[in-house]
Amino acid sequence: MIRLTLLFLFTLSAHADIGAVPTLETKQDVRNIRFISEDGKTTYFQRRSGDLILSANFASHVLLEGGQYTEYNIQSFQKNAKIIIQQFLQRHLHNNSRQEANIYISDFGSQKLTNVGQGILPRLSLDGQWVLFYKPFTQTIWIQSLVSQGISHKIKMSNPINPYYWPDFFMRSPEEVVYTDLNKEGKVALLKANLLNKKTDIIYNSKKVFTKLELCTSSQTLYWGEFPLQNLDQGSVIWQMPLSSFDDSKKEEIYSSPNADLGQILCDFDSEKLYFIGLDQEPDTQRLLQVLKEVDLKTKKASSDMRLKHLSQIIQMAGKIIAPLNGRFYVMKGRNDFSKDQLE
Repeated sequence: MIRLTLLFLFTLSAHADIGAVPTLETKQDVRNIRFISEDGKTTYFQRRSGDLILSANFASHVLLEGGQYTEYNIQSFQKNAKIIIQQFLQRHLHNNSRQEANIYISDFGSQKLTNVGQGILPRLSLDGQWVLFYKPFTQTIWIQSLVSQGISHKIKMSNPINPYYWPDFFMRSPEEVVYTDLNKEGKVALLKANLLNKKTDIIYNSKKVFTKLELCTSSQTLYWGEFPLQNLDQGSVIWQMPLSSFDDSKKEEIYSSPNADLGQILCDFDSEKLYFIGLDQEPDTQRLLQVLKEVDLKTKKASSDMRLKHLSQIIQMAGKIIAPLNGRFYVMKGRNDFSKDQLE
């Protein structure tokens, strides 16, 4: 009885401010929803059968059929102008983190889908004219034009030691791709590859071992962070660099911490702020907790939202920053009256 009581008290203490954060409430079971528009009137959700459904204007349409154990991930681009759908067939039977998904692109709210290939980590670049994705079994970044059919490129990773290393990447121009890679010593680097002359230049070469680089681009700026994966005393740092003058000498440090922050940088939710998951001390106990951190891009000052603790993921969707925790979805930033919207 004493042990159970102590466990109960610890649980309450760990999430003492959880009631201060509104939860995402929808007519659909929130666990089945894959994407919702900011006004709440267009919803993509998944059925147990493995079908992906588009619901809008009081009507529902089957977009994809996948069978049991199929899983869908959806990302939006250009403020919901386009979406990318990843369809992982029989995801829970494969139990393989390198499983490749069927990748589809669509205008938001449209029933028309375009299959662009198989891979993971898909993203659109240059106003949706190009799609990039990663093929983990061949360790290759694929780049395909969505405007000129048949134009495509490949970038083979140099990483010789870790088959489960996932690069980050984006297209800076039709001729140049910026990406991360790993060398034989386990150190990460930020590179730019010229697709025409096949030349690759190093922008940043880490001096640390077992860290990860995260990239996030706004309209004019690249933000990238380096976070430790194993040696937790290495600390964390985030830089910014203008996309127009892309050079290591132009990078500016906007955040640093001696702690091993988790990352997951969001740079396009608020033009004046940067969000990510970081570590901060709880005032009462001095314990280090994973919380939502924000950096003011003008003052370069960081602050922590201590209402939710032990965060492991943040999602930007429907004009909100949402944090999944213990089977519920908490609205950390953005409108919190979502349950009043007319969701289908």
